[in-house]
Amino acid sequence: MQPDDIAQADILKLNGDELNHISGLLRLGKTDETKQAIALKEQFDLKTILITKGEAGAWMLDEEGSLTSASPGGTVQIVDTVGAGDAFASIFILGLFMKWTAEQTLMRADRFARAICGIRGGIPQDDAFYDIFRTEWNLSKRAFS
Repeated sequence: MQPDDIAQADILKLNGDELNHISGLLRLGKTDETKQAIALKEQFDLKTILITKGEAGAWMLDEEGSLTSASPGGTVQIVDTVGAGDAFASIFILGLFMKWTAEQTLMRADRFARAICGIRGGIPQDDAFYDIFRTEWNLSKRAFS
């Protein structure tokens, strides 16, 4: 990812390592992740920055500068982390469309990404994997299809 790529975005999703790396490349001079995110948000006129932290959950800085965090939703036996970031991003986008609260969206995105880490590969082999999410989130059968 290059600075020009960030300039094209409204929403930026990074993991903690990526945030630190980009902050270093841009010489933001900040060591605190929240300050790094604020500096990125201001420098690139971003609406939202999402930061995933693996076992430590996730947090976001929204358009108004409000910080929302999601504590990790339980433990999962890690089988494979492939697809976890994409899983998180997809549920975050779903939350935007469904108009879920920021906290609800982060918690659901984190939970779904954790579930993906519990399987081999980034895509479940069995459609039944999604049933619990469809039911709990009141989604139609078409969701996740």
